[in-house]
Amino acid sequence: PVKFRIYPKDFMTVTPLAAGFKVHWGKVNGAHSVYLIRWDNVTRQWSSPLYYKCLSTGESTKYTYTDKTVVSGIKYIYKVVVRDKKLNVIWHHRITKTFYDPPAFQSVKNTSSGIKLVWGQVSGINQYRVYRKTVGGTWKSLKTTGYLSYTDKTAKKGTTYIYAVRCMSKDGKTKLSQYRASKKIKRK
Repeated sequence: PVKFRIYPKDFMTVTPLAAGFKVHWGKVNGAHSVYLIRWDNVTRQWSSPLYYKCLSTGESTKYTYTDKTVVSGIKYIYKVVVRDKKLNVIWHHRITKTFYDPPAFQSVKNTSSGIKLVWGQVSGINQYRVYRKTVGGTWKSLKTTGYLSYTDKTAKKGTTYIYAVRCMSKDGKTKLSQYRASKKIKRK
């Protein structure tokens, strides 16, 4: 009988990047070959393997693959299949994700009440998270909003900032896209 391996839920991850997804999976003991395929909701079919490797004895199957061939608003299913020397499937897992382009800034400008940010709508998204940092600083979350603009009323005069915005889930808890940063702006 084939012994199917059980691994933790986070053993495989699919993380949004600015222009695609990073697919990562951990080491599977007894692996002889590994491949990654993708279901495309537009074409309604599985891809030829995006990644395939035949392993030598003792070689790790811990890999990362970056998929840059995705389109915003499309749902994809990524599946990793690992086989032993007899080509029996000893582990497989799949994750479903929809890719969203990061929102693009339309304007970032000083107003009398603060720095006003305006960005474009991303189809299928109704929540956005706004971040801010000083030059050389770290990102700080400012607000999750359903609007396409935000005014940072806490920006200090004379300080230069960089802002970013990303797509969030309806409940505002899950990051659905990478963020896109603005140009530097000094608060007047």
